[in-house]
Amino acid sequence: MRVVGAYVKNLIGLGLLAVAAVLLVYKLWHARSMRHSPRTWAILSMVSCFAVSMAFSVPTVSVWTAQHTGVPNIGRILTYSLASGAGASSLCLALVWRYPAPRAWLTVRWVIAVYAAANIVFWVLFAVSPVPEERPTDFPTHYAHLPTISAFLLLFCVSNAIAFGVLGRWCLTWARSGDFTALPWLRWGLRLYGATGVVITTMVTLGVGTIVGTWLDRDMQPLFSVATDVLLPIATVLLLLALTVPVAGPAVLRLRDRVAKWRAFFALRALHVALRTVAPDNVMVAHGRTLDPHHRVRRALIELNDWRATLNPLFSPAVRQAEEERGRNGGLRGEDLDAMVEAAQLSAALELWNSGMRRLTPSGADAGPAERTRDGNGTIDDELAWWTGVARAHSRRVRLSPETAAPRPRGQATDA
Repeated sequence: MRVVGAYVKNLIGLGLLAVAAVLLVYKLWHARSMRHSPRTWAILSMVSCFAVSMAFSVPTVSVWTAQHTGVPNIGRILTYSLASGAGASSLCLALVWRYPAPRAWLTVRWVIAVYAAANIVFWVLFAVSPVPEERPTDFPTHYAHLPTISAFLLLFCVSNAIAFGVLGRWCLTWARSGDFTALPWLRWGLRLYGATGVVITTMVTLGVGTIVGTWLDRDMQPLFSVATDVLLPIATVLLLLALTVPVAGPAVLRLRDRVAKWRAFFALRALHVALRTVAPDNVMVAHGRTLDPHHRVRRALIELNDWRATLNPLFSPAVRQAEEERGRNGGLRGEDLDAMVEAAQLSAALELWNSGMRRLTPSGADAGPAERTRDGNGTIDDELAWWTGVARAHSRRVRLSPETAAPRPRGQATDA
């Protein structure tokens, strides 16, 4: 059973180590631009201590460390000491989040001093304890009957329960504050930090139960396994999400917006290519903005509106009337019908333009005001939605047989 337990704990430990390493690399990269922020250093310290403690928590690493140092169970004391450092860092993080840096520093100094003293006590108690047998998977349940080890473990559990309990309580309280209404992703980050604190506090509380149960000669290994094999992975994942969601959430939205803009650009493409013969010199892409979908869509809308204004004198009431009748017979109403009429007007006007006409006869032009259709006036989103509808209607027209096309307006050509 111990071999199977060690194998499973190796897999769990290596998985947690991989996640912790990702966290550490991410925070090191992110800290480059915020190296003067106390919050950045507090988070970086917490993640660093957490990541290295995960390394020594892997049973194989713990055994290897003991073999090469000649000190049995030294991997255990390193794990607990570094985890205590993560707890101190989390408490410092809560302080620098809650107070201005000068005010927070007054308390942070005491936190550092108290947890440094606690770590010294850890090492002294470990040094005077007879723990000759390497126990990488069940150290607390095997040695908690020793007063020095139980005192060391209780001090560790209480100090971390305070640190992560304060972090969890404050973060969950801030997440409910109205100050973060306009910052939903940051609010989710605070909730995840709070959840991490709650899970770790629960985990170390179970550790206290393990120690007390061992004193009473109870088999507490199942309870200890719940804490280390269930709650610790949950806390690791929550911490990963807490660190990445506030940054990754907006990034995902920006990526989704870019994808939507590229889809809109390609939806407009066929109509844009068809109309560019009206004034090809109007097409322009700013230097270095070729792969910027927002710029490409804005330019496409500007050019489409310009070309439409140029073709407007060639719009015909006859085309409108015929296309409206055809659309209504097909069950179209509202903007779908308007887009279909606009596409028909543009196609008919473009045909006349390519044949050399620049305006209809004066009698046809007299009806011009009644032939004006929507051109997307309003926000850019409204304009994009309008032109996308027109472009789709145009694409459907291209696929139709010639006999279903709108009638060509009658009139005599005049010079532009």
